[in-house]
Amino acid sequence: METEDYQLLEQAFQTNGPEAVFELLLQRAREEKKHRMLFGARVMQVRHRLGLPLIETEPVLDLDGDRRKQYEAAFREGAREAGELCLAAGDIPSAWTYFQAIGERQPVAAAIENVTGDENLDRVIEIAFREGVNPRKGFELILQHRGFAARSPGSGPTPITRAARSVYGCWCARFTPMLRMR
Repeated sequence: METEDYQLLEQAFQTNGPEAVFELLLQRAREEKKHRMLFGARVMQVRHRLGLPLIETEPVLDLDGDRRKQYEAAFREGAREAGELCLAAGDIPSAWTYFQAIGERQPVAAAIENVTGDENLDRVIEIAFREGVNPRKGFELILQHRGFAARSPGSGPTPITRAARSVYGCWCARFTPMLRMR
């Protein structure tokens, strides 16, 4: 932040108090598309409202029921807003960080549906296929961009090997008892 930014924050604080500072930070983060700044400002804003230090020095688990609910709701809202900002910029891996933290897969799964290929393709495939956010589309991306016998991102068997093992396991489970009866 520049000197003018600090002066603007100071003026907002002097005129309208700390809540105005948080709103200014949130507005700036949205305009500049800075998801980390947005999320951090959201968390600091709720910590201020609850009378907690702005920087986490005590576990949130120590909060009583109502204050904890307020904190968790603001955390989810901040993560959701930061994740949506990432998705709007086409940054699925960063968005997944926020949505995964709050247990929401659907926004990322929907974004993965529209992926055709980009510089984060390996990470998107990993999120879609290996982490199970959108396995069908992840498998489709593997076949489109890595070939039929390609390995999925990370180590491990190829998709066709996994499929063959699955079919073999089902076959063995079904037919082994029949063969033993003979």
